[in-house]
Amino acid sequence: MQALIDDMFARELSADGRAARNYRALASVRRKVFDLHGLPLELRFNPDRVKSVMAEVDELSLSQRPCFLCPDGLEQHQLTTLWTAPAPSNEEADHQAHAHTYAFRVNPYPIFDRHLTISALEHTRQQIDGRLTDMLCIARLINRYTLFYNGPHCGASAPDHMHFQAIPRHQLPIEQTTDWDEIAPGISVHRFFESGAVRLRSTSPTLLVSTITRLLSRATTPAHEWEPRINLLCFCDKPESAPLEQEPHSSVQEPLNTSVQEPLNTSVQEPNTLEQEPHSSVQEPLDTSVQEPLNTSVQEPLYTAILFFRRESRPHQFFLPESERILFSPATVEMAGIGIVADERSFERIDQDLLTDMLAEVSLPRHDLEQLVLFP
Repeated sequence: MQALIDDMFARELSADGRAARNYRALASVRRKVFDLHGLPLELRFNPDRVKSVMAEVDELSLSQRPCFLCPDGLEQHQLTTLWTAPAPSNEEADHQAHAHTYAFRVNPYPIFDRHLTISALEHTRQQIDGRLTDMLCIARLINRYTLFYNGPHCGASAPDHMHFQAIPRHQLPIEQTTDWDEIAPGISVHRFFESGAVRLRSTSPTLLVSTITRLLSRATTPAHEWEPRINLLCFCDKPESAPLEQEPHSSVQEPLNTSVQEPLNTSVQEPNTLEQEPHSSVQEPLDTSVQEPLNTSVQEPLYTAILFFRRESRPHQFFLPESERILFSPATVEMAGIGIVADERSFERIDQDLLTDMLAEVSLPRHDLEQLVLFP
């Protein structure tokens, strides 16, 4: 699959389309680097990201624009590689009627030199329920990449169409930091970074999916929204002895060709059970008395998931009068330590204190976070 992705990038960036121009423009992105207790926070001025930063995501605005993740919304040079996830297990059948098919595409508004959008083939809203197993399968399939999910009110510029994104591994500061306080086996809270970060690690995808789902069931879902406010990233470390993944029975598709290919069976080694997405406030404390600890052995593929629990979609500075406004709309990449702004005035105004203050404002406070994840 990674070879197909490389081929797709090479073909699309050789064409004189929007993506090729925007990837070339990455060379001129301006940067500031700050230090927070040894964690390198970075701010980037990338004017080509203005559509994402300023995206109107209310229902009326979404209904009045074509979906840029659907076939009819694609531009001329966009290529597609299709992949079908394993069929849901019997335990998952109540949450998922059929196997999901995803379209891998070059993100035309990149943050990094390799930036993928991985969207559901069908037009269905952004919602992590029923997709966690798929996310881990993809992370193992393309383990040179870090996969991430922006919640519908946490930076997703297309909350009406389910999608992940992927960027090269080891690009995000939070991937590399060791400043984690372990509060339960396999569960850690970041020591300094005010981003509501919780790290989960396990060689058991079943256990990881179950733990994430149970944590989400404890979080508050705001009124008129359908899931807690979260950002989520994950990646998979495979030992040298791990077998190669089966290649998909598909190839890079020509633009607008979305014929479904034969499924690729990259199923995880155990069935998974997903709980229903929460629609209410914090639930009763977790009962972990019969749960096994998260397995962090390195003899098998090791999955890492980092969740960012949010209380706000955007900081108050985003809504100030124009003369004072800071155009900063944090999503997963920002929560993980790389802030993106699309206007020069905001870039010049943001310093380390303001950046950390804005991240803290949109994040669940440390005390609330520990209450959420601390198992009895």
